[in-house]
Amino acid sequence: MQLENIFGLTKGDARRCLMDMHSVVNIGRDDQAISIYHKSFSDFLLDASRSKEFNTSIEDDMHDRVYLNVIRNCPYRDTIRQILGQVTNARSMPSEVDFFGTPANSLSPKRLTSIFILGPYQLNEAIAHISSMLEVGDEDQDIRIRHTPFLDFLLDRSRSQELFVDINEARLTLRQAPIRSIFMTEGTSN
Repeated sequence: MQLENIFGLTKGDARRCLMDMHSVVNIGRDDQAISIYHKSFSDFLLDASRSKEFNTSIEDDMHDRVYLNVIRNCPYRDTIRQILGQVTNARSMPSEVDFFGTPANSLSPKRLTSIFILGPYQLNEAIAHISSMLEVGDEDQDIRIRHTPFLDFLLDRSRSQELFVDINEARLTLRQAPIRSIFMTEGTSN
């Protein structure tokens, strides 16, 4: 279950914790998502004046914990960090054609696979772990960060800790990518 992966819990812990809330939360079977039955319950939890000590306002620190746990608990953590570095870097790049023959500020799964020399399905497996945070189309469409708060988190070292995306380091990684020496020709821009 994704909640257990996010928070580093063992299988079944999330359902056991929510068992007594079955009248307002659908905990279902192991192969089903946990969901809240009525929007009014969500509204109640998000309204501090009503829910008091049970308030679950969604603030940066809660987002940060989710982001950190999703990536930390993933077996593809290092690949994900490289992917996020390149996706973030692409946003700040000029649109001139670079050594891949595509605009420097575009980043498709096909292009990322070429940059990092990943095997078949490696990129898809890594991206699947953070798909709720990224917009991913087919292999020719750009990968984009889905939510501005996630981008803000990645670019703030105090919040993202070891997941911090250093734009300069991401650019250096791109320049040193093994594929560059294969495709680099005279007259292309950096």
